Amino acid sequence: KVCRIVDAVRTHSGFAWKSRMLAVESFMY
Repeated sequence: KVCRIVDAVRTHSGFAWKSRMLAVESFMY
């Protein structure tokens, strides 16, 4: 369904975003 496609795109593009946020969090804390 559409939500599954959106989920896949979100996780695919969100992987780099999450890793960046993790780097920022580890840098701040």
